[in-house]
Amino acid sequence: MQFTGFMDIPSWYMEYKEFSDTLLHRNAWFIKIRYAAALLLTILISALFVVASTANSIYLFMLALSPGALILLANIILDIKLKKHADTWDYRRLLNFALLQVITDLTAIAMLVYITGGVESVLSLLFVFHIIISALLFPARLVVWVSASVVAFYNAFAWLECSLLIPHFNLWLLLPTSLFNNPLYVLLNTVIFSGVMCMSALLAYRIAADMISQQKALYDLYQKLELAESQKQQYVIAIVHEIKQPVTAVTSFLELVTQNVLGEVPKEIATVLQKCIARNKEAVVMIN
Repeated sequence: MQFTGFMDIPSWYMEYKEFSDTLLHRNAWFIKIRYAAALLLTILISALFVVASTANSIYLFMLALSPGALILLANIILDIKLKKHADTWDYRRLLNFALLQVITDLTAIAMLVYITGGVESVLSLLFVFHIIISALLFPARLVVWVSASVVAFYNAFAWLECSLLIPHFNLWLLLPTSLFNNPLYVLLNTVIFSGVMCMSALLAYRIAADMISQQKALYDLYQKLELAESQKQQYVIAIVHEIKQPVTAVTSFLELVTQNVLGEVPKEIATVLQKCIARNKEAVVMIN
């Protein structure tokens, strides 16, 4: 699946394997972290059900475990897929894979927040954590898209619950007073949540944009170095040719003389000329 065809991926990212290697390592790290997250979430939910008197049915227990199960199952599939294609995927495919991971996590978090109280749940802070992670993985514009989607869905579910259009769950974090159907509380909650998410997205956007800007500066510098190195090589080749040509010509003339083409050469002079020819050939070897 291709999610990022409309995103601002710099074309020069495709030219260097280092960018793909970095994203590959971040994907692998993300998968390892998710195993630990699924384990901790299962332990937390089990502990809460032990101490909570309001959530004692098997049905509610299985419902609460569903986000952790989704994370674990999806993570195993993603782990296998990444290991299978790690050597063949380019930067764009790895970026799509990272986005698929984030979508899976956000879906699980949305389920967890919904069944633990919606606007009453403190677990909504996990959304902010994933926006920060998105800044480490995605181009700046994609971070904005992810955060805007989270804000839109969170606000939609909050007001649907407030309007009693969808059922409200609060499995263990029961407050003294029910707040999900209080319009003033929902308004304050959604405004604060939207503001925090927007600020997080803005900061993440700036971080990602600055990273790309610095990478572009390094890329341009590397291109200039490559151009300078190419020009230097061409200059050296030209100089070598200009130096080698007269030395070779002198050797050829000396060989003509020693071969008596221009007349008999005394033995003493021929010996000196042979030494000259040998030194000239050494010079040619050194030039080469």
